[in-house]
Amino acid sequence: MTDIYEKNTVDFKKQLSSENITTEYLKSLSGRRFDSVVIAGMGGSGVIGEILKDNAESINLKVPVFVLKDNVLPKTYTKSPLFISVSFSGDTEETLNAFKSAIRKFGKKNIAAVTGGGKLKEESIKNKTAIASFDLGDLTPRQASGLMYYGVINILEAVFDVRIPRFKLETIPKLRKAGMDISKKIEGNIIVYSLNNLYHLSLLWKNNFNETSKKAAFVNSYPEINHNEIEGFKNISGKWTVIFLDDFGKFNHKKEFLKKELKNKKIKSLDIKIPGKNIFEKTWNGIILSHFTSWSLAERSKENPVEVNTIKRLKKVH
Repeated sequence: MTDIYEKNTVDFKKQLSSENITTEYLKSLSGRRFDSVVIAGMGGSGVIGEILKDNAESINLKVPVFVLKDNVLPKTYTKSPLFISVSFSGDTEETLNAFKSAIRKFGKKNIAAVTGGGKLKEESIKNKTAIASFDLGDLTPRQASGLMYYGVINILEAVFDVRIPRFKLETIPKLRKAGMDISKKIEGNIIVYSLNNLYHLSLLWKNNFNETSKKAAFVNSYPEINHNEIEGFKNISGKWTVIFLDDFGKFNHKKEFLKKELKNKKIKSLDIKIPGKNIFEKTWNGIILSHFTSWSLAERSKENPVEVNTIKRLKKVH
């Protein structure tokens, strides 16, 4: 199974196009004027909303993006959102419930789905709502972020003037080596920090450490941690590694302050530079790097990077 995870990471760049996406019923969205986009999804599927939100300017998306990680729709959405349910398997309970609730609240012409199959695809076809689908293959949900993102892009292109910028990514051998080198420096529990504009990336790193490496990992962003979290290190115990993801710009002096505090507590900190000239390139370079890092960490800990047995057991609880 570990070979499959590595292979899928090596092949990740193949996901970054619309070639592997099949669309149906996109005409159901035509003529609509949407004033926002809502991405509903959980786990590896839900992080697509965070990626979209932080990259909205990069793709010329000029309406606000909201992310729903629940099965209950809040009452604070805009008047006419494009509601996109994203579920890798198509069987995520919360996402299915949100999809059905959105149809009741906004009508079928405001709804779309991105999925690899399951009940969400069945419901979408039954209701003739816009859908972008793909082949699951032997991917895990967290390894399919490229497919799900481009599924969302296919939906957006039907109604917005979005366009993917030209981009050039780092080579796989370099990202693989970098990930393996980073994994050797990680000890104990993990905290990942970044600026707000890369929060989607630090969240994805955290999720991969959880699911792939089976490590306790936590996430937050600057400047928020300056107002609360730094006090929590006062009485910290055990082994921890704090990862500072990419450039901290005007907050660099405050990052250096925290690094000194951590050093005094004998807590390891790592600065990880993400290759890329802009947020879009950093997003995909950073995602691939996170997979190699968490996979290598799993290898060192003799953990199966694919299995998520606790999550599977929890899904059986009703």
